[in-house]
Amino acid sequence: MTNFMNKIWRTWFRRADSTVDVHKITNLISDHKTVSRDKDGTNIEAAVAAAVPARQGVPRWFIGYSLQEAVILDASTKLPDNWALTTIGGRLFDKDRELRWQLNGDEFDLWMLYEAPGKQLLGKTVKYYCLGTWNAARECFGDGRIPRDLPQWVKTDRPLPVIGTKDTDRMFFSVVEYSPTQPESIDTNEDDAARIERITDELNQPRIIAHRIFGVGVDSGENK
Repeated sequence: MTNFMNKIWRTWFRRADSTVDVHKITNLISDHKTVSRDKDGTNIEAAVAAAVPARQGVPRWFIGYSLQEAVILDASTKLPDNWALTTIGGRLFDKDRELRWQLNGDEFDLWMLYEAPGKQLLGKTVKYYCLGTWNAARECFGDGRIPRDLPQWVKTDRPLPVIGTKDTDRMFFSVVEYSPTQPESIDTNEDDAARIERITDELNQPRIIAHRIFGVGVDSGENK
């Protein structure tokens, strides 16, 4: 698990099968390429901006991470300034595509994830709620059980990705989780050895084999 994912999982509160729960049969494409690292960050900036361009009326989100923190911002109109010089990886995503990148020596690895027609995967839409509820007085998300501010959500000179309206509001990520589909047909004439081998293969399949983030929001769903 990357440094970024460790930071994110420490802030995510819990997975919720909620009202956005949707099942669909689809296929997930993951295209990979590399971009060389340059001194001013021009190469990675151009590659990221071109992969998930801003589209009018379509929310777009930026996650950048360094060794110290993970930053989450609304990037619907533009990317944050100087992000390529202050981060070592991150994600840029909208409702249709997610780009991930990670510094690896003198180059960046980039992965583009998007759906395509197919029957290979079952996609399930869920919410992951973050730790911390909205504090209107301080204009940030926090949790009284933690004797310090939550570094990802405390108010800074950077705008928060979302803003709450009630003290029960939590920030969440909208995520599609992909799992293997069941076989369309089973050979009823298979012998015991073939049946055992098939069942063993099915049991050894991971329940979730990939995920794609496609949105950020806020509500009180996990506090009802």
